[in-house]
Amino acid sequence: MNPRSILSAVDFSEHSRHALRWAEAFAARFQSRLTVISVVDPLLAEAAKIRLGRDLAETETEPALREFVGATWSGGAGPAAPTVVKTLTGKPPQ
Repeated sequence: MNPRSILSAVDFSEHSRHALRWAEAFAARFQSRLTVISVVDPLLAEAAKIRLGRDLAETETEPALREFVGATWSGGAGPAAPTVVKTLTGKPPQ
């Protein structure tokens, strides 16, 4: 097994933080790219757009995800693997 890319989905829970640490360890071990993703429900995204006039994924969720990822590596060294952080709008369970 030699994966080129590893995906870690984050829902901001401590369980997802633990999974993210494991994903980073695997990515570092196999010299893989790590993609960290969080998905915003389309209904919530549309409600925020209508009510607040802004893109929830871009203005709130993505900065929160970057902060969550940064806080996961408390030593300040950051991940050992190349990491991409993405926020999408869609149905999270699918």
